[in-house]
Amino acid sequence: MKTKSTRITSPKGSAVYPWLNEPDRRFDQTGVYSVSLRVKADDKDVVTFVDMIKKIADEMYAQVIKETKKKAKKADLPIKDVIDVDGNETGEIDIKFKLKSQGGQGDKTWVQRPALFDSKGKPMNDKIGGGSTIKVGCEAVPFFSPTVGVGVTLRLKAVQILELQEFNGGASSASWFTTEQGFETSGKAAEEVAAENVEASTAFQGDTDF
Repeated sequence: MKTKSTRITSPKGSAVYPWLNEPDRRFDQTGVYSVSLRVKADDKDVVTFVDMIKKIADEMYAQVIKETKKKAKKADLPIKDVIDVDGNETGEIDIKFKLKSQGGQGDKTWVQRPALFDSKGKPMNDKIGGGSTIKVGCEAVPFFSPTVGVGVTLRLKAVQILELQEFNGGASSASWFTTEQGFETSGKAAEEVAAENVEASTAFQGDTDF
């Protein structure tokens, strides 16, 4: 069954659990880049974006019914309502984007990763933490599986960082301490220590939130 991907760009929102600099290998050894975009559900641009995803899914569903002559299940879309600690809807939704770090199959494979750009379109490699304001360029890819059903996956291709919350593994002083009278560092090793903290906590990057 032939499928056609659609290139679309998301509205801006907040990055939740971003794995954009390095792939997440906790559940897939080859690694998966991913991010959820948290946005207001009733925002006009968000409604337009979500409607596009639903339309792609509906068109795929109609194609499956036409070709198989059978009813099919509908898989969950990569969109979830945000629920607060009291179990109430917040009026926000999370839209999930992902990309395997390896494409192809068998002998024909290649390494891939999302392109990262700053607000001016300049390539960047800064560590992107949860709470960063971003826009996502993706390919909406419809699929059909007899077991899962008809659905759409949002293949992560590019990310524009409008406001950066740089990932630091939660190692900022202000998040733990107030200032006190006493010892003050010369500052000679500060950058080296900061780099070590980021490297040591990279494995936990997916747990960063805002």
